[in-house]
Amino acid sequence: MKPHSNRKEDRHRARRTLKPFAGVDGEGGNVFGRHEYMLLRAGREVVKSASGLTWEECLRFLTDLPRDKIYVSFFFDYDVTKMLQGLPSERLRRILDRDSRPVGPDKSTLLAVDIPGFQVDYLPGKEFRIRRKTDENSYGKWLIINDVGSFFQTSFVSALRGWFGTMQGDRWIPETEQIGKIVDRIAEGKEQRNSFGKLSDYEDEYNLLEIVMLENLMERFRSVCLSVGLKPARWQGPGNLVVAQFRRVGLPRSKDVPLLHNMPDLVSMANDAFYGGRFEASYFGEIPGPIYQYDINSAYAATYRSLPCLLHGEWEWVTRQPEDGIYVGNVGFEDDSNRGWGPFPIRTKLRSIVFPRKGRGCYFSPEIDSATRKGVRITWEGGYRYHGVCGCQHFNWVEPLFEERKRLGKDARGKVLKLVLASTYGKLAQSVGRPPYANPIWASYLLSKVRAQLGDAALDSSDGTGSDVVMLATDGLFSREPRNLPVGNALGEWECTVHDGIFVVQSGVYFLPEHAPKTRGVPQRKVIQHTWDFWNAWQQYLKDGVKRDVVVELNNFIGLRLGLAWNRPEDIGQWLNLKRSISFDWTTKRVLSGRESTFVTTVPPLGGSSLTSVPYSRNIGGFSNNLLRAGLEDRPDWADEI
Repeated sequence: MKPHSNRKEDRHRARRTLKPFAGVDGEGGNVFGRHEYMLLRAGREVVKSASGLTWEECLRFLTDLPRDKIYVSFFFDYDVTKMLQGLPSERLRRILDRDSRPVGPDKSTLLAVDIPGFQVDYLPGKEFRIRRKTDENSYGKWLIINDVGSFFQTSFVSALRGWFGTMQGDRWIPETEQIGKIVDRIAEGKEQRNSFGKLSDYEDEYNLLEIVMLENLMERFRSVCLSVGLKPARWQGPGNLVVAQFRRVGLPRSKDVPLLHNMPDLVSMANDAFYGGRFEASYFGEIPGPIYQYDINSAYAATYRSLPCLLHGEWEWVTRQPEDGIYVGNVGFEDDSNRGWGPFPIRTKLRSIVFPRKGRGCYFSPEIDSATRKGVRITWEGGYRYHGVCGCQHFNWVEPLFEERKRLGKDARGKVLKLVLASTYGKLAQSVGRPPYANPIWASYLLSKVRAQLGDAALDSSDGTGSDVVMLATDGLFSREPRNLPVGNALGEWECTVHDGIFVVQSGVYFLPEHAPKTRGVPQRKVIQHTWDFWNAWQQYLKDGVKRDVVVELNNFIGLRLGLAWNRPEDIGQWLNLKRSISFDWTTKRVLSGRESTFVTTVPPLGGSSLTSVPYSRNIGGFSNNLLRAGLEDRPDWADEI
């Protein structure tokens, strides 16, 4: 009889047989007014050129590399841009637009893009593939570079500090003095990167340090993933960890859910009911405290438990609004109250989201039920009601995973589990590639439930109007009055923080006392540099009623997509000084209603019966585009392919 093996020894044996990671990274410099790509390193192999590497030199170097390593990069889009610049625009467009490419003769793969001597395939933020042409109709093996940046969802320096040390307040304490010096050296190089000139020993050393630390980071990250039972098929971002978890718990794949293929009207309604999270500010300017900030603990994860079973449940077309249960329908709505927050989202023709008092759209039951309870007049125009016929709980693993993550705290294993919980929703809502678990019913329902929960909390004010709420932000709100909410650290409970005040520029740009500003769409450091400009612009508005933009100068790298969108291929791969205007403008979502000494208040727009939400432009899971056609249904998400 074979003796029972020791699990610890098995894990060590498995790790010994794993392929090592090899970092891939390049460096550019400004030469004669142009930003050239002068160094490309993969592990300890390197190619250099003082005048700039050509795309042929880069691809030849990469395809000559041995295939006994896992090649990884950290946000590799800059490097791909530099390696491919100079190719004809038509080829670059085909590389970026994967959905427009033909399907190969085996009906299971999209054809890669031919360039002289090579084939390439590129999924930004996921992977870059290259193989060399060996003769007229043959190619060598693919060289795959995995982009691991989204595993860490922060800068490279911050990732290193998070995994090779601890924070004490604002001070980072490295594990060793040597690691501290290396990370500081990398941070110094990052600050100077867009001003590098001719290739020097300084840049070469900086690049090598990045490679070494990236490899160490990924070895540590993989070890932690394996310790919690997760082995992703590709090292290309948190979605792969989620897929590994889905496989482990046996979550039904989209191709195994018949109604996603047999009920196109239901699927189309569910797709149209997808509106994303709710970002909306009601107050602008300097609002004195106390300001109560409430945030739901893992809001999306808490909602997974209520998702219906789609394997056994039945959906019935109904001509009257159901009184309870899970349902989706087209409705007209009108709220003639003085509440400060509109009941439903509307997607405009410009693809912005507003919450008016009156309009028409497609919504799931959590928001319709919430509006009905508040007396909003609902006109039911038809929809589907769900009838459960089983006790399946496809997400009963979420709460134990949350509790384990909470127990582990901020250690490395806790970070990995937190990443899985935070990224699960993204796999359900995926509309790019061939997503194996994307599901428009689950994705739209869970977002509706979180928006309804947030809206209910906002309107739970002393006067029932929510007029004290300063801002809503996906799974949290800022209010001037406290709320009677279940505050605690359990899944789905609320966390409460009290601030002395808040200064709001937009829903995604605001300042809290003794905190770094929150920003969206512009680097935080740039907002910090212009703090007094925002303050002065607001003071001037309070004096004369004229809104003024704050102009932020950005040194932007022009990537492939942006250069092609501008039809300026000559700017691809260059750093350009651009200006970005940030305003206090609320007119796209709200209507001015009042003015105090240091701030203004707004209310929802009126809307109208003819204001109809336009369909969601993307197709969750690709069902509306019939992407799961014969021959492709067994092909998993490109990033999750085994």
